[in-house]
Amino acid sequence: MTSQTLARACLAHNKKMLYTSGVFNYGDHGQEWITEQTPLHPSPLGEAHTKVAEELLALYRTQHLRVIIISPGFVYGPGGLFKQSFYDTLQKGQLRIFGTGQNYWSLVHVDDLAAAYALAVESEAYGETYNIVDDQPLKLYELVNTFTDAMGKKRVGSMPPWLLKLIIGGPLVASLVTSFRVSNEKARRELGWQPGFLAFKEGLPGVLTTLAANQEAHTL
Repeated sequence: MTSQTLARACLAHNKKMLYTSGVFNYGDHGQEWITEQTPLHPSPLGEAHTKVAEELLALYRTQHLRVIIISPGFVYGPGGLFKQSFYDTLQKGQLRIFGTGQNYWSLVHVDDLAAAYALAVESEAYGETYNIVDDQPLKLYELVNTFTDAMGKKRVGSMPPWLLKLIIGGPLVASLVTSFRVSNEKARRELGWQPGFLAFKEGLPGVLTTLAANQEAHTL
C-alpha cells in the first residue's frame, strides 16, 4: 500500500496517520544544528521521503488529513540496519569510516523511537514533524570508534568516498557522508518525549549484549 493510498483511506475513515520520514531530508548542514524549521535539501536517501512528506502536509492543509510526521535519526538496536552495517560488517573485517568521518550523525535507540511513536499516537499535533534523536550527535569517526571500543576490537581505518562509491553506489555514499546534527528539542517540548538513552554510548552496551546472546543462540 502506497502512502497516498493510505492517506486517502485515513481521510475516508477520519483516521490518524503517522508517517515515518527521516533526517536525510535535510541534507548536509555541516556543523549547524538542524531543527524542524531547517530548509529541506535532501540527500539521495531523503528525496523520496521528502516528496511524500510534502504531499501529506499538503493534504493536511487542504483536506485536514490528520497526519504527524516522525523523522528518526539513525536507529540502533539488536537488529535491522545497525546489525547489518555495523555489527555484522565489523565481524567480517569490513567496517570502515566513510571519508574523514568529520560529519555528524544523529542517532536514536530503537526503544526510544518506539516511545516517540506511542506519544505521537496519542497526540493531536496534526501537520507537525518531529525529529526523534538522542541528545548527543556524534561525528562519524567518534561513532565508529565508540562501537569498536565497546566490542573490544581494534579501531578501523577510513575509506575514501570515491572508492566506496564503486562498492556500494554513489547515492548511498553521498547520503552517508552528509552531516546531520539534529536537535530533539521540539519533540521534547511538544510531545513530552525524552530519550531513555541520552547518548549512543549509554544504549550501546545493552544492544551488544542482546546481539551476542542472539548470535550464541543461533550457533547452538
